[in-house]
Amino acid sequence: MLGILHEQNQVMKDNFSNHKLRQFAALAIIAMLSAFLIYSLRNFVTSFLGAIIFYVLFKPMAHHLISKKHWKKTATAWLIILISFLLVVVPLSGLIYLVISKVSNMFGDSSGIATVVNLLDEKMNSTFHASLFNENLLQKIQSQASLWISSFLNGLLQISTSIAVMYFLLYYLFVNIDKNENIANKFSPFNPDNTKLLGDELVKMTYSNAIIVPLVAGGQGLIAAIGYWIFGMPQPLFWGIMTGCFAIIPIVGSALIWVPAVIFIFLTGESWQAIGLLIYCALVASLVDNVIRLFLQKRFANVHPIITVFGVIIGLNWFGVPGLIFGPLFVSYFVLLLKIYRAEYLTIDHH
Repeated sequence: MLGILHEQNQVMKDNFSNHKLRQFAALAIIAMLSAFLIYSLRNFVTSFLGAIIFYVLFKPMAHHLISKKHWKKTATAWLIILISFLLVVVPLSGLIYLVISKVSNMFGDSSGIATVVNLLDEKMNSTFHASLFNENLLQKIQSQASLWISSFLNGLLQISTSIAVMYFLLYYLFVNIDKNENIANKFSPFNPDNTKLLGDELVKMTYSNAIIVPLVAGGQGLIAAIGYWIFGMPQPLFWGIMTGCFAIIPIVGSALIWVPAVIFIFLTGESWQAIGLLIYCALVASLVDNVIRLFLQKRFANVHPIITVFGVIIGLNWFGVPGLIFGPLFVSYFVLLLKIYRAEYLTIDHH
């Protein structure tokens, strides 16, 4: 009798070992195929992230149209694609066209650039007895700017393709709007409550950054443009737009534009105007940034500044514009996953 029980236990152990071995083999195959697919589609990661952002932002509207107005899912998907295209893609395309055309004209007009450079060089000589500019340096700056503009224009085809893929994914996300969360819950390694926590974090971070970033950039650009106009900076509207664009970069942000603007005004001989612009931008523009960011972040998602700063740095480096949302989200997910792991596994092991 004992021998039979021993044999049965041994068979069960062998079956369990074989089952575990097959499980690990299946996971290894899934991991390898996942890595291959991600690597193959790496150029469209931003398309996938962009589709998720629009899905989160427009999901309440889609639910309202489908459940309350009895719209078909396909019609709802097409309407949301149209609205998001008009609200986001068209203004961004116009902004990119404005900046590229302006920069192209600036560096294409060698006489205008030479005049400004000579003026600045004379001021440097008279003030600091040093010369920073020469003909070779000017030509090098123009050639580098031309190469950058050319490479950016060549990349517009890739950008257009990414946008098309993003809307392709977005369409099917809304067509399957009732199934997406069920699929996520089914394949999540966490219990339903913790899976919901991850989903809620995605919604909070998306709303927070999708609203905060444009408002901060727009507010800083507007304030800077007013300052440029008051203190005599040429083309204040254009440089205000540029300041707003750079405001999305953490820590330094808009200072990458207004600090050179202060130096430019100072070197052209307008010392008091330069000091006025410096005080104005350092105090007023920074105050607008802090007030808008802190007020709205506490309203939508009380995110720690460290998560925001490092998240945006990581996100911009890896994902471009969608990284403004997904960079902080990934950092926040890391912290949240540590808490979930501790609650689900370490607590159980302790007991």
